[in-house]
Amino acid sequence: MRKERLKAVMAMALIIPALCMPAKVTADINNSFSDIHSNNWFYSPVLRLNSLKAISGFPDNTFRPYNYTTKAEFVKILLDAFKIPVENGHDYSNIKDHWADNYVSTAIANGIIPESTYNGSFMPDKLITRIEMASMILSMLNVQYVNDKSPFDDISNEVSTTAFHEYLIMGSIKDGKRYFKPYSNVTRAEASAAIVRAIDYMENSNGYKKNSHKELVQQEKLIAKQKEEIRTQELYNTLVKPSAVIAQVTENAKLFSSYYAPYNVVGTVNKGTKVEIIYGMYTQWFYVSYGNVKGWVSGKVLSIPPDPPTNTNKMTKEQLEGFVNYKGFASNAPYFVWVDIDRQLTHVFSGSKGNWKLNKTIQCATGKNESPTIRGIFTVSRRGDWFYNPRYRSGAKYWVEFSGDYLFHSISLDSYGNIKDPTLGKRASSGCIRLSIEDSKWIYTYIPAGTTVWVY
Repeated sequence: MRKERLKAVMAMALIIPALCMPAKVTADINNSFSDIHSNNWFYSPVLRLNSLKAISGFPDNTFRPYNYTTKAEFVKILLDAFKIPVENGHDYSNIKDHWADNYVSTAIANGIIPESTYNGSFMPDKLITRIEMASMILSMLNVQYVNDKSPFDDISNEVSTTAFHEYLIMGSIKDGKRYFKPYSNVTRAEASAAIVRAIDYMENSNGYKKNSHKELVQQEKLIAKQKEEIRTQELYNTLVKPSAVIAQVTENAKLFSSYYAPYNVVGTVNKGTKVEIIYGMYTQWFYVSYGNVKGWVSGKVLSIPPDPPTNTNKMTKEQLEGFVNYKGFASNAPYFVWVDIDRQLTHVFSGSKGNWKLNKTIQCATGKNESPTIRGIFTVSRRGDWFYNPRYRSGAKYWVEFSGDYLFHSISLDSYGNIKDPTLGKRASSGCIRLSIEDSKWIYTYIPAGTTVWVY
């Protein structure tokens, strides 16, 4: 009986002159709200409801689109938007003497709010949820519920499924999934948009569904794209692993601002704490981090794990190119260099951001765990054809600097230029990146200053 009564009222609403329900907000509709702008996604529905005198702003000329909506407020907006006559005389004790009692009573009497849902306790000042909003809109439109598989990943019931089936509430997309967010509260902007969609549906449901199907197609494309991105990320997570050196603190210790003047304490670290070694100094002091704390600590209080074996599972050319382009690496030179510590390989790419092509892959030897190669994104700067370090009694040819004292250079040589340590393919250096003499000369010759280097 109530549904028939509501249908009659709705039929009257359909014959109201078209100017009472403008199809679109046009430039000649005055926007008096200081916080509503034409580039807002809710601009059109807000002004449209305002032109219908279904929703208004605040005395300071604001609309406050992100304020949440109470159940009473939503009922009033909904009934005013659909030109439903507000009736007196209904007695629902829970809302008696409330400012919206006639609106809520009318909605209950006409089945817009099912009495089973009301159950004597409507709580008009409680914030409305998305599922409550959907239920009222479907009842207003007298839509027959659909019993089908839920299109949402966070709810499965007839209300949400029907709202989606009729293109009234499409949900939001995140991580390749569609969410209804049934128990989230509704902002004034969201309420305006949902009610305007319902008005369009009432005026011409077939035309509305046809137009709204385009939105669904775009959603499906977005879901497919996000799922592909997730699959890609999962693949790269299995192929490209971080090579951080994690040490354990063996006794309570202080962290200092520098290793050469260990008196300025910047923090403390407790026994058993795991810290990441960022870089070291002569295997005696280490710059470490844990949480948001960074500082120098004595090597005497660290238990550093042994060097792990080299990962011999190589990535294909397609995987390498796909990965660096997926990550969006940029360079100020036509080259990009990736040092893969896990595999002890240096990959050189040519091209530009989004279009890197593998030029060559070079076997290398990075720092041992007790003297790790610094990790991160750096830039090639200076270079030279020879250096010798008396402290280590070791030198190298064709060095190229990418971060302070961290260099690409040849395998270890003695002071006469003879090979001292030819080791490549495993962690072996004091922090620099060793290459064969031939490959170090190639880097020295062809990789210009400004080239981005990613060590990971």
